[in-house]
Amino acid sequence: MALETLNKDDIASPNGNKAKSMLARIQSSKDLAASIPLLINELKELWDCEAITLFALDRDKRQLFSRNKIIDSQPEVRVDISTSSLAGYVAAVGKAVNISDAYSQEELTQFHPKLSQGSTLDSIVSMRTRSLMVLPIPHNKKLVGVMEVIHRKNGDPFTEKEFKLAREVAPALGQILFKLEEQYGMGPIPAEPQVTPEERLHTISQAIHSAKNIDEILIELKDSILKLFESQAITIYAVDQHSNEIFSKVKSGEQINEIRLPISPVSIAGWIAMEQKSVNIADVYNEDELKDFHTDLRFDSSWDKKSGNISKSVMGCPMLYSGKLMGVVQLVNKLNGEKFTEQDEKAASIIAETLALAFHNQSKFVEPKPTKFSYLTHNGIITEEELTQSTAKARKNQLDLESILMKDLKIQRKDLGKSLESFYDLPYFGYSDTVILPAENLTGLNRNFLAKNFWIPVQKENNKITILINDPNNPDKILNIKQIFPKNVLVRFRKDGTCTIYEEIPSIYKQALISRIKIMSRLDIAERRMPQDGKIKMKYG
Repeated sequence: MALETLNKDDIASPNGNKAKSMLARIQSSKDLAASIPLLINELKELWDCEAITLFALDRDKRQLFSRNKIIDSQPEVRVDISTSSLAGYVAAVGKAVNISDAYSQEELTQFHPKLSQGSTLDSIVSMRTRSLMVLPIPHNKKLVGVMEVIHRKNGDPFTEKEFKLAREVAPALGQILFKLEEQYGMGPIPAEPQVTPEERLHTISQAIHSAKNIDEILIELKDSILKLFESQAITIYAVDQHSNEIFSKVKSGEQINEIRLPISPVSIAGWIAMEQKSVNIADVYNEDELKDFHTDLRFDSSWDKKSGNISKSVMGCPMLYSGKLMGVVQLVNKLNGEKFTEQDEKAASIIAETLALAFHNQSKFVEPKPTKFSYLTHNGIITEEELTQSTAKARKNQLDLESILMKDLKIQRKDLGKSLESFYDLPYFGYSDTVILPAENLTGLNRNFLAKNFWIPVQKENNKITILINDPNNPDKILNIKQIFPKNVLVRFRKDGTCTIYEEIPSIYKQALISRIKIMSRLDIAERRMPQDGKIKMKYG
């Protein structure tokens, strides 16, 4: 059989160097079998994918069998070497494939008309694979296995660089599979030492309390919690009290992205934060089951559509410290396809309490991010709890928070102004019926437009204009205002390679001047997008 091979010494990219170092470390490990779970996790991080399946070759039975455990109830997965599956097809022909949609019959037919859809994991863990790389693993130019790189997390296809890296990594994986075959033959790898759920829970609790910061908890500790619950995905949310939202951070390759959800029934995690109650849902697409918790509760399926995964079972717990909400922990999809158990609920409650305490301890040492109303809380004018309640009321009734603070909590306008001055580092200009704005400041401006966008020019001095605005930190609004008050137009001539300013004219004449030049050059004055060539011939004297 033909077999594609690439030398691992060709790996030159940063990710390639990382892979080479990681594989060398695994190969030199004294306990190679125990290093396989670590290898799989690092490969998943390398390609930012949902799963990796590492198959070894059983020549006698003409089958592939998994070397990494998929789920506890099915420690070994076997696939026939045939054209009925992508893994079997790659083993048969010895050529790597990179598929953007493993359920596209048109794309599969390009390789073989009888290929089945999806990866080998789809039927096992209720997954729907979209992007998929399947590669032969060689050792000394002979096939020893096949690797599946399953479903890039952001939903995009794997790139050519990632495909090239996978082919470059394959020979090093071949050495690992060859050594495993020498040690264990065609038999299964010895199971990891049995660790009780209580011991694993204790280890996770220690790791949570020893984390350096909240980001480390949100990003780095997820895998160990997933293993405890045998779950496909986990999200740990922290609370942003000032925006009445919960947020989490997700690592995608080298980037860290932030997810934000309102504390409301528009999502399951948002409802958990709002009601401060736990949920254990068997099927998130069952609307009747969701209504048992809240009539307006909805499952946000946008992530399923983007990632290609199918969410089913969901368990979530509020993270409470002394009755105060610190965050939400949410687990998605029990690997066996069933609902999370009562034992899972108890363990999740313990994890949530531990996380809440850790978040509380972390918050004591982190300077909170200043808000528009920090002055009010720092000076004892209102409490954090009153601010949180007012924020929730303003969001619910779609009112300005400032109006709620002045009406319900009787905050004086001058104190509110000082708070805004402190936040924006700009002078506050309160309403006064004695102030009259010069009419020339509003020349050429639509008053309805100004009222709708909450800004108005109050003073003009030389070439500078002072603006009264509701949000000075909004870059889009500031940019739009600058375009309304453009600078004068400079007319420059180039002579002997030197460009000098000939004249400066008001901006209102800019378009008229350009149109006149186009007419003199016999160009289309209506065309403003495509470049045009023209020239003007003038005679002197």
